[in-house]
Amino acid sequence: MNVEILNKLPRDIFAYKSNNNQQIKVCNANGDTVKTLDRDKLISMGRMATCEYFGKLGANDKNSVGKYNSRLKDVDYETFSRNVWESTVLFCAAQANKQIGKAPYSTMKEVADDTSLYKNRTFLATLAAISTEVVTPLLPEIADAVTNRLISWTNGRLGESKVIEIKSNDFFVYDDDSWGSVSSKPTQRLYKASVAVTPKLYTARAKIFWYQDIVDGDAGSYYSAFARGAINKMFAITVSKFKRALANAKYMSTEYQLEYSQENWTKALMQSAAVNGVSRNQLMALGTLEALSHVLPTAGDTLAGFGGDIGTEWAKSGYLANVAGVDLVEVGLAVVPGTQNYQPKFIGLDDSIYVLAKVGAAPMAGVKTANPISIELEPAKDTADMTIDITESIAFDIAPVFSSKIYKLTA
Repeated sequence: MNVEILNKLPRDIFAYKSNNNQQIKVCNANGDTVKTLDRDKLISMGRMATCEYFGKLGANDKNSVGKYNSRLKDVDYETFSRNVWESTVLFCAAQANKQIGKAPYSTMKEVADDTSLYKNRTFLATLAAISTEVVTPLLPEIADAVTNRLISWTNGRLGESKVIEIKSNDFFVYDDDSWGSVSSKPTQRLYKASVAVTPKLYTARAKIFWYQDIVDGDAGSYYSAFARGAINKMFAITVSKFKRALANAKYMSTEYQLEYSQENWTKALMQSAAVNGVSRNQLMALGTLEALSHVLPTAGDTLAGFGGDIGTEWAKSGYLANVAGVDLVEVGLAVVPGTQNYQPKFIGLDDSIYVLAKVGAAPMAGVKTANPISIELEPAKDTADMTIDITESIAFDIAPVFSSKIYKLTA
């Protein structure tokens, strides 16, 4: 997780306001109000806990660039996240109790003792709805940078085809002429086409357990699992379709494919800027860590300045962030769901470097629904360990357009 993205999240994400907020007063045995459970606040604090969890992961990552600026001032993450979670679970339990005319619980022990809650439809539906509202606005903000750079997103409706116009990067070519010339000139047209993209559901299924994940859980790790799953899937689909398009001569002709060398790196930058009509500093180079590590400034056959600032930057990231005015963007790996604990499988780019424009038309067109994620919880059938089944769906689709030209350097 890029901590710089977390630091720049807009403040209104953490100030959720609904049109019909619900507040529940929780009282002790004497009838005294212990706390007020505010649904809007629970959602806001759930988003905060999720970001703090991601920030904590970034802080523990030795390769992370930058420092996460925690939004928690007077409390540590563990205490904050646990308190948010307890209040959320108590709110869900209160909604379930209300259906049978029962007073809200005031402690997590009461919730733990009421094992009927793990299969109570109202409890699970309330938690699923809150989970959806916590995670939904975070997805576009914390989505992998490569996903956002490769795709130009528009909104659509599930099952409805959205026609995307592919605009041209062509320009008019002038011929030599003279006043009074009657020579015919060919009529030129700017290339234009369209592609239909239809949002469809991608679904993940998982399980959580009543005691481990509900009674003893915490907000940050719970919500982040949904966010990471959705982001991982979007990234995997993006990389998969990008790679498939690159294998098609329609999108990647042989003229744009070179073997990596310092000479060809320079050639790719010059030609890519020319064919895309952009300046060199408006280009970027995508690649894996292994591929990007090949791009180093040289003086003749030796590395230039590697012992100074360049060496420091290399040691920190494993590659340089910018070479010859071109941003180098690392494309990581997506884990195939279900394989991470045993014989992990990964989805990622090959070990090539792709030079493309970072302004103008993106190489991929994407359509997602206004509310791209949905979460459902239901009790598992015929289990003795109080398992809760989770279904998480995201609605989107991606298609290659490649109106901007991409150069491929095989490292």
